[in-house]
Amino acid sequence: MVIATKGAEPKKVMINFAEIKREVCKKYSITLEQFDGRDRGRLFCKARKLAWWRARQETTASLPQLGRWSGNRDHTTVYHGICMFEYARKGEESPVTKRKRIYAKKSWQEKKDRGEI
Repeated sequence: MVIATKGAEPKKVMINFAEIKREVCKKYSITLEQFDGRDRGRLFCKARKLAWWRARQETTASLPQLGRWSGNRDHTTVYHGICMFEYARKGEESPVTKRKRIYAKKSWQEKKDRGEI
């Protein structure tokens, strides 16, 4: 959030992660319990990734702090979510997604060659 003042540079206002979580949950029509829960449905994951990315942009919270505030997740999960959000935001395919897609295609082709499909 940026507040513009007359004749001065805009100054950044720090908001807390709880506010970001509430806004993201409202946007995705999910509850705070679902946000913090263990469900890995696409909707919940997208909401968490957006919240983590925004928190890194708008707060000074560390990755371990964000993980603890998001259902006690590991900091590497938070980092991965932020990276995946960045790739999606840019409209690019992440290296992880590309590797999984190539592996699935190769596996499918091998099954087809063996006559299993």
